[in-house]
Amino acid sequence: MLINRKEKLIIGSSVCIIGLGILLYVSKEKIMEKLSNSPSLVMTYKESQSKKLKKEIEKKINDKNFNSIMNRLSMEKLEILKESLEFSEVVDALNTKDNSKYNSDRYFSPDVTQEEAVKIANISKGFGEIEVLSVEFKNYLSEKYPNFNYNEINKNENKIPDVLKIKDKVLKLFPDKEIADIIKTLNGEQLNKINNIIAGNAEVVSLMEFKEEDINNFKKYEEDFFNSRLILDDMKKVVATSKGIDEITLVSPKLKEIVDQHLKNIDYKKMSSFGEFYLLDKNSDIELEKQYREKYYTFETPFIKLNPYGRTPLSAIVKIENEAVGKDIIITIEGKENSPDYTYKTKVKTNGEIPIIGLYPKAVNKVSLKMNNNGMLKTKNIVIETSLIDDSLPAVVIEKKVDGSIEHGMNLVSFNTKDESLPFIFDSNANIRYLLIVSPVIKKSLLDRNERGNWEAVDDNLIFEFDILGKIVNIQDNNRIKLDENWKNGVLFRNNQYLPKKNNILIVYGFSDKAYPSGVFSEIGKDSGNELFKARLYYDKNSFEDNSILSGKRIELFQE
Repeated sequence: MLINRKEKLIIGSSVCIIGLGILLYVSKEKIMEKLSNSPSLVMTYKESQSKKLKKEIEKKINDKNFNSIMNRLSMEKLEILKESLEFSEVVDALNTKDNSKYNSDRYFSPDVTQEEAVKIANISKGFGEIEVLSVEFKNYLSEKYPNFNYNEINKNENKIPDVLKIKDKVLKLFPDKEIADIIKTLNGEQLNKINNIIAGNAEVVSLMEFKEEDINNFKKYEEDFFNSRLILDDMKKVVATSKGIDEITLVSPKLKEIVDQHLKNIDYKKMSSFGEFYLLDKNSDIELEKQYREKYYTFETPFIKLNPYGRTPLSAIVKIENEAVGKDIIITIEGKENSPDYTYKTKVKTNGEIPIIGLYPKAVNKVSLKMNNNGMLKTKNIVIETSLIDDSLPAVVIEKKVDGSIEHGMNLVSFNTKDESLPFIFDSNANIRYLLIVSPVIKKSLLDRNERGNWEAVDDNLIFEFDILGKIVNIQDNNRIKLDENWKNGVLFRNNQYLPKKNNILIVYGFSDKAYPSGVFSEIGKDSGNELFKARLYYDKNSFEDNSILSGKRIELFQE
């Protein structure tokens, strides 16, 4: 087939182009070497690239000082600078007008969030790369961001702030979604609190998983705790777990709401606040039992323990042989300072225990025990030495007493200071003969006796029941005793008690703000109207809030 002239030209041109391409490919290294050795060509190329890079950077950074320094960089450094500006956080930091918000301390702060930490780390990395481009850039960064030590952060770029590690750990330990959502919002201080609470407390972590089986098991432990059916180690675990849960709820109101929702059948708050009562008494019982076993005690050689539960410093427990349990016994405390002897009757309790009540403070008390032993009266005299009692108690002064005309018994005082509740009992000669220390757990309370002969210390929310020796018997919600609002409002307290045996009235004034702040017990004959007995209790402090009697009455000291 014949081709025309035009077609011949096209074919020839194509062959030449292909041949030239092959020649260039084979000779490219030699050609490039020749070009690179041409100063004019290199300069042209670099100038072109530098202009391009400067325009790209100027579009990102609107700081004149920055761009002025940037304009003096070589093309190679401009390329590095471009790469340093790939993070938007770096660009935002360089463009900011408020450079005070860039502070490296924030990275190591316990309140830093994961998002903040990543952002600060990216800025630090970018600044570190920019700094090495020129001394001018280094000076520029140090002057514009004086509180931002990005080099220190770069040294620790692989170190995640501790608070973020804690958050990650807590989120893994508490899988509940509602709890996790709250954990994510907590600050460093709150996270550290939770971390400290759960450290070494696997029971708290387990219960915070809100598994039905774990909740039911703990509820059973709680019931056995208050019924004294647990050994000491298990009691400690229950209290520690309750305290841990309670402390977690104090970290955040939202946390408390979720915990209360899932643990609504567990009274962790009561256990946390007052479980120590039971723990202390369990320890005391164990110690008493240990001491009992050291030897065989009898009526002739009794065991004597002052203040066995740490709450009644003017009371003691005496132990004799177990065979005497249930036998009648008469206890007499020899009177001091013109007071008559104090005598009461009881029976020998479990383990051969006998309660000794009505001792004098800071005294060598002479006590007589008389037991009916199969129709024969056995007598044993013992000595019990007591120490000083709390000096926060008021000084009692008898201003008037008409012997034979006043009602028998002693005077119960619900005395409270600003910080503690110290109910006590004094006799008609101003001697304090009984003290129940319920502080520091119970801050303010009214003391009275129930039908079982036990004490009830009542506050706004709970009723604490103690036996005569101060051992905790029960804690229950206060649904039956409404406290006088006058207490809390600072109104002066006044109480009247009818004394039927002598047909008298006992009037108690809780606080008098005269020259010497005090309280008063005044017994008046109902028929005559004459004052037959008056005791004034002088306080240490001047205000109602600092000290006052919140209730007062005449009672029998020992009652079963």
